[in-house]
Amino acid sequence: MYSTNSASLKRRIIALLIDYLIIVVYGALLFIISFSLGHPLTPLIENSATGAQTAGFTLITLPVFLYFFLMESSGLGGTIGKKNMGLKVVCINGLKLKRGKSFLRSLIKFLPWELAHFAVYRLIHPTSIGESIIMMILVVVNIITVLYLIMPLFNRERKSVYDWIARTKVVKG
Repeated sequence: MYSTNSASLKRRIIALLIDYLIIVVYGALLFIISFSLGHPLTPLIENSATGAQTAGFTLITLPVFLYFFLMESSGLGGTIGKKNMGLKVVCINGLKLKRGKSFLRSLIKFLPWELAHFAVYRLIHPTSIGESIIMMILVVVNIITVLYLIMPLFNRERKSVYDWIARTKVVKG
């Protein structure tokens, strides 16, 4: 059983910034590798919304999702950012986070991100999906993102939407 003391918002934000720095470094490495190989995915990305979506999901969303999902359900109980800030993600009863809950938490956390990619790719490469529907998707994504960001401000445990749904919390570890 882990501590049941919820992590402060400040620690969670710093942990998130550390994790996003890791993601930016990963993205920069992808860019450098792609540039040095002569942009091998350019035809796939330029000619098709589905191709761009698949490439983006495979190279960006999936690795980031796996980073959060696997690290938070590992023995560390959190990502590198959380570990550096002395935090862990646990079940609401204080027990170690299991893979299923970690998967659900990460899925909900990154769903708006992938929906935004879906919409943007379809704005760049128009498909049979109408522009008004795409814009509605982007509005919904922005509303969800704002909820994710402000919800921790309005509850004692500093939980976001994905914590409430997955029945998890971030605690001092």
